[in-house]
Amino acid sequence: AANSLALIPISSRTEIADSCQQLLNALYALISYTPKLSCALTSELEIDRIHAIQTQALSAIAVTWRDEPETLAQLKSIVQFDSDSAIRAATIWEIVWGWCDDPDIFPWLRSWIESDADAIVREAAVEGIARRWQGNPDVFDYLKSLAQPQWDTCVRCAALRELVLGWPDSPDALPLL
Repeated sequence: AANSLALIPISSRTEIADSCQQLLNALYALISYTPKLSCALTSELEIDRIHAIQTQALSAIAVTWRDEPETLAQLKSIVQFDSDSAIRAATIWEIVWGWCDDPDIFPWLRSWIESDADAIVREAAVEGIARRWQGNPDVFDYLKSLAQPQWDTCVRCAALRELVLGWPDSPDALPLL
């Protein structure tokens, strides 16, 4: 790829970079689009379609711009500030699958489980930890701790579900059920 770029004139490379930035900006605009829920014409099907498009835009950003240093920070910002819980949860999944080798992601997810007000976001973080780091011996114990009564119903149910799915033969998981 680097050799083929050398054959492109400098002005074209600038145009390509500008086009890439415009595309990235358009994808972020799609993600932040909020339908007018008060409008009688906005049906549940239309909202589902909008969410599907937004999720595809998130995936496109996470895959295409994964190696750009600012991408992870921008995705984390969506998790923190977007008002749509479905978009926040989808963004968590993109981060889980795209940046699982980053040592800061696991503790970052734990912080969302422990502090976020939105049940869908907490559930996505539990699922992400369980499915992406299943081979980590600390994950089983962490999920067991999340299945305890001090956690809210959403976190407990997600932890129990993930224990059953990820460790179906574990005798330590059975008493939690």
